[in-house]
Amino acid sequence: ADPVKTLGYASLGPILYAFASWLEAALAELRAAGKKPKPVFLLRDGYLPSRIAEAITGAAMGPLVSLSRFASFAASFRSAEDVERYVAQWCGGGRFLDVARQLLLNEDEARAIVTRIRKSDKPAEAFCREVMKPKTVQTVLARSADYRKRLFTHLTSSTSIERGDTLVLVDLGYEGTAQRQLSPALESELGVEVQGRYLIAARVPN
Repeated sequence: ADPVKTLGYASLGPILYAFASWLEAALAELRAAGKKPKPVFLLRDGYLPSRIAEAITGAAMGPLVSLSRFASFAASFRSAEDVERYVAQWCGGGRFLDVARQLLLNEDEARAIVTRIRKSDKPAEAFCREVMKPKTVQTVLARSADYRKRLFTHLTSSTSIERGDTLVLVDLGYEGTAQRQLSPALESELGVEVQGRYLIAARVPN
């Protein structure tokens, strides 16, 4: 008669049980293929799947790791092309301060750029030109490199990943932002392959 138990028994329970069972099978397939998978559950949404997986297997399947969209983008700028791609994708909405903060520009730097473009007839284009000035790009890349170093330290200490491992990011979904943004750097700088396993996955262009 408990509606909470009924909800779990009739809908969420079967769905998450199936997801955890599929995840267990997917990890077994990776091991059979000669890979060394290290699953991590991304907080906050990965908490419940991790508990279900632990209940099914009798042991923790992998650690819980905080890895936000902001952190994933902030650590991903390794070239001027990366910066340009991000700005072209996001500056059209007019949220210039938010875009500048994501590029790790401080408050004074961000507001100075917004002030300079305020009277432009085409503010998005003006913003792109300001951000892509060589000095600003160098600032973004240097800060992103520092951010990436700290993020990788956080990941390695939380997951014990080593060169040659396969980092499996487990989440409810659905665009796989962390996987998409961090895969190139993780693969080239740490020698770690990245894969994702999601309950819901949207087909979105990269």
